[in-house]
Amino acid sequence: MNPAFPVIQTDRLILRQLTIGDVEPMVEISAYKLPDPTPDEAEEYIQKENADFELGKGSTWGLESEGELVGTIGFCRGFANKTGEIGYVMRETHKRKGFMSEAIIAILNHGFVALELKKITAYTELSNRASVGMLEKLGFVNTNFKFEKYNIFEIRKS
Repeated sequence: MNPAFPVIQTDRLILRQLTIGDVEPMVEISAYKLPDPTPDEAEEYIQKENADFELGKGSTWGLESEGELVGTIGFCRGFANKTGEIGYVMRETHKRKGFMSEAIIAILNHGFVALELKKITAYTELSNRASVGMLEKLGFVNTNFKFEKYNIFEIRKS
């Protein structure tokens, strides 16, 4: 039996499992990956992310603030070598308000404590100055390695 999906609460956010009720905001959130995503594609994304959790391949949380889905964050691509990779997306209306830093701190704690990870990585383009600055402020270090167009940042369990 798989464990229950972990719900994490911060000062301003509830990190919870995505549901079919999240399709509408996920259309906007999915736009970073898919050109002009449709509600059907957003629903497929939600189903895939929930299936990945059931298979132990990752966890994607919806970031809920005041009853509204404002973004997503999660571990993707499995957990080989006690390493987790995070990915995150925030709705445009909620960027630069500290929500994503708050969410990353919460899942770093979850990753290092509950999942017993030794290292957590994040992939971002150097041109995404907001993401780079946030990761560095939270203690991530640029490894100077690249994956496709992304630079790999990492933080290790202290």
